[in-house]
Amino acid sequence: MRATIYNDSGNTVGYVEDKEIKDVLYETIGYIEGEEIKDKFNNTIAYIKDNQILNSEYGALGIIDENMIKDADYDTLCYFFKDELKDASFKDIGHFENVLNKNQIITVALLIFKIIDLQSESGK
Repeated sequence: MRATIYNDSGNTVGYVEDKEIKDVLYETIGYIEGEEIKDKFNNTIAYIKDNQILNSEYGALGIIDENMIKDADYDTLCYFFKDELKDASFKDIGHFENVLNKNQIITVALLIFKIIDLQSESGK
């Protein structure tokens, strides 16, 4: 399955093809494999486990609370729905052409929209 990701202006910003997350130039930027989020080199950079977003050393980066992604301090970063993302003020961030599963949506929020900066949070 392929889904196109659009920003709030309607411009294409990326794609999801099954496990692969690609940027607008169709270059692979990461993968979602079960609970693991991997970078383009297939290194694990984060986990989605038990409604938490964890760095590669299992340190807390964020929380998944129903349809919200919150930071480690429980501040809402964004809302997600079956075909869209909204910021904490409920303004549009992006839309998905096809329905994605929960882990794919969260991975898109992290890798394409950079809701949480995984590189700096993991100490890389």
